[in-house]
Amino acid sequence: SHPLPGLLRRGLRCTLNTDDPSISGLDLAHEYRVAAEELGLSNTEIRRMQETAVAAAFITPEERAELLAGS
Repeated sequence: SHPLPGLLRRGLRCTLNTDDPSISGLDLAHEYRVAAEELGLSNTEIRRMQETAVAAAFITPEERAELLAGS
């Protein structure tokens, strides 16, 4: 009953994040696996969250373009 799938399917901009991996022992790859396996998110939905995160990041336009091109 997690709200994330519904939010994405309504077109809201969402990102996936993780707490401090050194404390929680969980990294972002784990969070994406859970989103896919437990929440049933599609590759397209996951990709859209990644693109949203890059768009929201405090980075230069060149870094943004590099991240989007390399993924």
